[in-house]
Amino acid sequence: MIGKVVVTSGMLRALSAAEREALFAHERAHLTGRHHVFLTMVEMAGLCHPGLRALREPLSYALERSADETAAQAIGDRNPVTADC
Repeated sequence: MIGKVVVTSGMLRALSAAEREALFAHERAHLTGRHHVFLTMVEMAGLCHPGLRALREPLSYALERSADETAAQAIGDRNPVTADC
């Protein structure tokens, strides 16, 4: 896994233990899935062809949902993952 997750101390204090576990599982899913690479690729494609700019929002949503699903599976509980949905 490449990358780092940066979380403020305020965020850590605001979350329950289960929510912190879900947060880190969600962020690890982004890193291991290399979601940043996909987002960069769609940004570059949008620069090459304006018609492709519309892909960024649905891709971003899909990657967030994917990270949520991976986190829910990793911690064995959907509730902390979907608490703010």
